[in-house]
Amino acid sequence: METSDASGYRREWMEGQCEDSDPRKTTAEGSRPTSDTSQQPSVYGGQTSVLKERSEMMKEMDEKIRKEMFERMKEMDNKIRKEMFKRMKEMDNKIRKEMFEMTKEMDDKIRKEMFEMTKEMDDKIRKEMFEMMKEMDNEKIAFPGRAIQIPQQKKDEYEVLKEKNKNLESRYQELLAKTMSMHQHSEDINDPLRLSAVLQKYEMLQLQQWEKVRSSMPCYWTYEQGRCIIKKLFDACEKDIQQRTEDILKALAIPLWNKAVIEETMRAIRKLFRQPYYQNYPKVHSEIVQEAAILTGTGNETESQFLLQCCQIYCLLLLQDPPVKAEWKMNRRYLEHVDKKDPVYWKNPSLLWPIMKRGEDVVAKGVVWDQRRMT
Repeated sequence: METSDASGYRREWMEGQCEDSDPRKTTAEGSRPTSDTSQQPSVYGGQTSVLKERSEMMKEMDEKIRKEMFERMKEMDNKIRKEMFKRMKEMDNKIRKEMFEMTKEMDDKIRKEMFEMTKEMDDKIRKEMFEMMKEMDNEKIAFPGRAIQIPQQKKDEYEVLKEKNKNLESRYQELLAKTMSMHQHSEDINDPLRLSAVLQKYEMLQLQQWEKVRSSMPCYWTYEQGRCIIKKLFDACEKDIQQRTEDILKALAIPLWNKAVIEETMRAIRKLFRQPYYQNYPKVHSEIVQEAAILTGTGNETESQFLLQCCQIYCLLLLQDPPVKAEWKMNRRYLEHVDKKDPVYWKNPSLLWPIMKRGEDVVAKGVVWDQRRMT
């Protein structure tokens, strides 16, 4: 019996040893610790997510900073423009006032000198003529035989003096015309509708109101759209004033051959129109905008004000004496670029704002843009 028990015990011990030596059973039974990595998150995946979030935050901060910087620069730019315009206006008013005073003084001085000169010459000629006639009478009495020869000699002297007088009269008329021309272009500094004041409004329309209306639109106006709108408005203004002037001339029944009377009447009509076109803003100009048939379809208040201001300012320029008119022909001598570029860098330029001319004199330069640009 002992032998049988010992043999069974040995067999059980060997089976246990065999089971311990099987690595599959050891792993399965958990005798060796193992780790399941299939459910653990990737370290590199977490780092990528954090970097992405940081990138988005930096991008947002960058956009915010850019926006704030743009707003600040815009405010500073507007402030600087306003200050510069104010200073330029003050300087312009001061210079114009000084020029007006100088012109007035020169006008008075020239008139006085011309009057004195004419008076002296007149007195001198009268005195010489009197002396000559006196001598002729005396010689005629003293020497009756020479009466035929002496009058001929005195007559020749008289013709020479007469020619001198004629030349002096011509010179006087020339100086008088120059004086009147200087006086004609002098301005009443207290008149709000004088040419210099209206040109200042026109300059502000170009610099501030144009950019203001562009930025207020849902879609920026292109320069091509701006040119088309401005030209339509200016053409409509010319047509409106011309029609009203012709109606008045027709009612007055002035003969067409009487050019002098027509010109003087038109000058009076322009002066008569100036106040109504200024005071009845925006009633009169709304009719002109409708006549121009400008359809943008936005109903933007800033846009409406810009259109009305264009009409008002150009009408006031047309009603100057002589009138100021837009010229849409390119002349590089009287042009500047919208971006203040040197002419050598212009590329296929086109007019945005026309050249303003008063007769043959240019009173405001035209403004061009490069047609290759999209905005």
